[in-house]
Amino acid sequence: MRDALEALRNGMETTATVHQTLANDIRTQIEKPLTELLREHTIDRKNQEKIQDKSQKTKNAQVSLVGKTKKNYESKVRESEEAAAAAAKSSGNPKDNEKATARSKKCSAAAENADLEYKNSVEKLQEVSEQWAGVHRSSCQVFQKMEEDRVENLKTFMGSLTDLLAKVSSADAEVCPHRWFLGNCSHQPFLLSIREIKVCTKSSRGSTGKVT
Repeated sequence: MRDALEALRNGMETTATVHQTLANDIRTQIEKPLTELLREHTIDRKNQEKIQDKSQKTKNAQVSLVGKTKKNYESKVRESEEAAAAAAKSSGNPKDNEKATARSKKCSAAAENADLEYKNSVEKLQEVSEQWAGVHRSSCQVFQKMEEDRVENLKTFMGSLTDLLAKVSSADAEVCPHRWFLGNCSHQPFLLSIREIKVCTKSSRGSTGKVT
């Protein structure tokens, strides 16, 4: 039993050392790399969100500009039509006819300019929309790569954790036989040995007293 207790003590010390080493290995091989990976992914995700927000704002601004140029074009067309109708209905007074004709030409030119601005804004919107779609595709590719890296790293981390736990299980298994042996040990021989030691001690003391 003494040998078993000594073996158990040594085994438990070894197990404690193994568990301490396990904690350090988990911290260095899993916790720190995983924390760094998550930190990098957080930074990359925020950067992509900023890029997408900027692209979205640019697109929204262009959509708004298209709406304004469209309203301006429609307004100028109405003014041009009204001026043309007024010129056609003007009196025979040459000055009035000249003013009406000049106003009609001016409104017509303004309508043409508004039409050009509207068409340019629509073309610009198409260009901006294509850029926005490209940014979106690029961000999706980045996010997909991040997820693939995350999955692969998690597989690696889980593999490392499994190996580390296997080492601890092996160390724990070495102590189990000693625990089993102690659990099945009979205490009678141990108590008898203690009893014999006490008897021998008393006998020795008694004989020493007689001689004295």
